[in-house]
Amino acid sequence: MGRTREIWPTKDGYVSYGLRGGPSRIPNLIATVEDMAECGAAPAWLQEYDWQGYSQITASDEDLARLEEAFGGFFRTCTMRELYDEALKRRILLAPCNDAREILEQEQLRDRELFVTVEYPELGAAIEHPDFFAKAGLGRIGIRRRAPRVGEHNAEVYGELGLAAPDLERLAREGVV
Repeated sequence: MGRTREIWPTKDGYVSYGLRGGPSRIPNLIATVEDMAECGAAPAWLQEYDWQGYSQITASDEDLARLEEAFGGFFRTCTMRELYDEALKRRILLAPCNDAREILEQEQLRDRELFVTVEYPELGAAIEHPDFFAKAGLGRIGIRRRAPRVGEHNAEVYGELGLAAPDLERLAREGVV
């Protein structure tokens, strides 16, 4: 990957953003600096930086430290949502590092019906789980039921293996199952 960090602290969490060069990443760096400048957070040297010649592989340790300080300082003044919303507008390669609560609150994931509620009668509860991430036109792919409790489906599994009740009793006596 390189010699720079990938995860950056923000006001309320973390974002993933790479300080990498190359043809696909240079526009990303330029757009981020433009955003920083509009917010008054880009020092003059950063706005004048030669991004076309930038590579995190060949940059000096001092140069990388200076860049990380500038970008990191900016990221710490924003929330994950602010950074992400601006990244979407400017086509910047940046993503929030969401925890489980934030994933459950993602509007896009809700609209795509990613989550499914699974009943747990033995617990007297219904728990929301992520379902299969892709939608298929030929049939449903996803969670069919809750995970089995220990030993709950033993008879079905052993039956598929061709083991009958007498076999299971013998294996149980021998400590195999």
